[in-house]
Amino acid sequence: MPVQRFAQVSGALWLASSRSEASARTVSILIGAVYLVVGVLGLFINGSSDLNILNINQPDNALHLASAALGLYFGLAGRRHAVAPTA
Repeated sequence: MPVQRFAQVSGALWLASSRSEASARTVSILIGAVYLVVGVLGLFINGSSDLNILNINQPDNALHLASAALGLYFGLAGRRHAVAPTA
């Protein structure tokens, strides 16, 4: 099942990119953008359409849009800065 492979590959990519902040941000933006496109397209393709080759339904759309939101948030959120303790 090729669609399931994308989910596994994206998870492995996210894990592998966690070694540095820059790569983690880049991969999060990339995967978030892909999930956003799939989620938005899924809203316009109904269950009986010939274009629905992946058999995407409303729970899938919700999952894709939530994954997109999280991926884009973590990719685009501002950097965290450590606060120096005051003495």
